[in-house]
Amino acid sequence: MKKMKRLFATGCLLMLSITSLSLLTGCSDDDGPKLPSRSITKVDLYKSNNGSYEIASRYEFSYDVKKRISNVRISDKNQEVTYTYDTNKIEYRWDGVNEDNTTFTKRFESSLTTGRVNIGNLTSTGNFTYFYTPQGYISEAAIGADMRLVYKWGNSSVFIESDPVTYETEYNYTIIDNTYSIDLNVLTQMADNRKDFTLVMNSYGQLAGVLGTRYPYFLEDSDYIYKYSFDENNRLVQIEQTPATTKPDKQDAYWYRITYQN
Repeated sequence: MKKMKRLFATGCLLMLSITSLSLLTGCSDDDGPKLPSRSITKVDLYKSNNGSYEIASRYEFSYDVKKRISNVRISDKNQEVTYTYDTNKIEYRWDGVNEDNTTFTKRFESSLTTGRVNIGNLTSTGNFTYFYTPQGYISEAAIGADMRLVYKWGNSSVFIESDPVTYETEYNYTIIDNTYSIDLNVLTQMADNRKDFTLVMNSYGQLAGVLGTRYPYFLEDSDYIYKYSFDENNRLVQIEQTPATTKPDKQDAYWYRITYQN
């Protein structure tokens, strides 16, 4: 009789263990709520025109299985940037239409050292050579033998100037986090209307995260005032950028609308 009781008790414990395991399996991560994606799939850039905003360009982003950026489609002038990754190498091809309606193709290729570019080549422009601070931020970028960008990282801002002085911008530090699938600081470069600014800054290289360490926060152009909007998941969904200067080339206002994977 005692043996039967022991067998019955053992059976009950086994059934209880199986039931508990089933409950735990039923509450797996697959069935739980998914975390909100921070993968940006689209940015609509609007530009002011006589007091109202009109869409200037749409950027659509695709990623590979390793969550690296693989393609950018830009509605403005039918541009497209396609990335190719290899072991310690990166290449992107940039296609679009010039002002005179002729097509262009620019190809940037480089080997990577510890995940970043030291020397890269951009067709029709020449070599880009990069130097970095001990923290990994860009300190200098030389575009062939004709231009050099110098990055001066201060206590509250970073000042970027070119030699010869053609491009000059100061960015202020903020507490808006920059932990999304793309580097948000490329957005202001894309909106900058100075001729070939995106090319000079190698913005699409920065977008792939191969030009030094990404700054962890959003940087504000000191010639503008910014206003931010977030969704219920604390994701940045809108940026309003309005002039705070009388500089002729900094008089346009911009509005960014950001779309996520979910």
